[in-house]
Amino acid sequence: MESQSNQENQSQPPKEALTPSQKAEKIHSELSKKRDLDQSRINFLSGDSFVRDVSGYTKNIRDRILFDGIKITGRGLEVKDQSVLGFCELASNNLSYVMKNPHKFQEYPGFHFLKRTQSLIENGMPSAKILDKCFEDVTGHDIKALLSKDKAALGFADIAYQRYILKIASDPKYFPLVGYFLAERSVANERLQNGLYSKELAEAKINVFDKFRYLASQYNLPQDHVGRTEKQIEITQFSAFDHLFKHSSGITIVGDYDKGSHRVEIKFGGSPGNFKSVSQKEVTDILLHEIWHSAQAQDAIGIGLRTEVMDRLGESANEGLVEYLTQITGDSNGLGSLSDTSDKYKYPYPVGVKSMHQLDIKDNDQFAALFRASFGHIQPELKPALQKFYVLYDQIKRKK
Repeated sequence: MESQSNQENQSQPPKEALTPSQKAEKIHSELSKKRDLDQSRINFLSGDSFVRDVSGYTKNIRDRILFDGIKITGRGLEVKDQSVLGFCELASNNLSYVMKNPHKFQEYPGFHFLKRTQSLIENGMPSAKILDKCFEDVTGHDIKALLSKDKAALGFADIAYQRYILKIASDPKYFPLVGYFLAERSVANERLQNGLYSKELAEAKINVFDKFRYLASQYNLPQDHVGRTEKQIEITQFSAFDHLFKHSSGITIVGDYDKGSHRVEIKFGGSPGNFKSVSQKEVTDILLHEIWHSAQAQDAIGIGLRTEVMDRLGESANEGLVEYLTQITGDSNGLGSLSDTSDKYKYPYPVGVKSMHQLDIKDNDQFAALFRASFGHIQPELKPALQKFYVLYDQIKRKK
């Protein structure tokens, strides 16, 4: 979930914009293809889903490295299972890629990496301490000393940080250490979010579960889709939060969900060097939004009303629906309680939300078709519902 200032503006429209009818036809055609909607949950439960950080590890790979593959002894790092070395090399290459392409990730990736590493050193993480010694050997300074330099010129300092990290991450002799450290770091980052927000996550899951069951009953969602969706809500947990994963600089992300993962996350606010937690209201809204995403029908290609094959064509409908559901979750008045003339759309994806709300109160049957489709039940009624949504969307956007 992105901050309001970045939504519905960041992606460039196609050279020849599609009409609402053409969008509806394309999305309906894509979603009508047969998909395995159970595999994402199976992967998650078996440990074969990604933990969502720079390492690129699945939970099973991370566990193999930490519990069977590599041990830290008094002599340093000892490889017990040679088969994990390939995963360590891939993780090191992933970290190197970030440092070679900083413009594709969040601002100051070198600083983010070193700042988090220093925190883990102070918390006594064994691999972080060994990595700190490597930085001292390579640069002549430990990480704390590196971070204390050039604070007034962080942008220039980060170029040096990236170069130092790349020198270590790209050296084969350090692959086992970098791979093991990224595995330990991944677990620590997961625990960080759980430590901060586990209570809020549990409460949000209950609220989404209750609202979903009510709406599924109202809109006649078939029981097989109800059962699958409830299981997806139940298994949703935090990801291994990582500033070096996925997002480019210049885009403010306050929360996130990645297709097929059933792992949600909250991004910290503030600036590099002055991080701050988001407000309690933001935490609740972010978690509700991302849990609704985790609940949606999904497979290896995409989620709900958006797939990568469609090149974001369904994003306005998908995010509009999910944020609309977020806003009404816990609302005792149920659907339609928001005023059609209200200007109080002070939340993400305002055009999509307002369009979805108007569709709900003006043509509830078409809203119901979108709701059912989002949770896996694709019917012919979806096409006119999508067309009506995009007509409303274009009208509202022109008035902004």
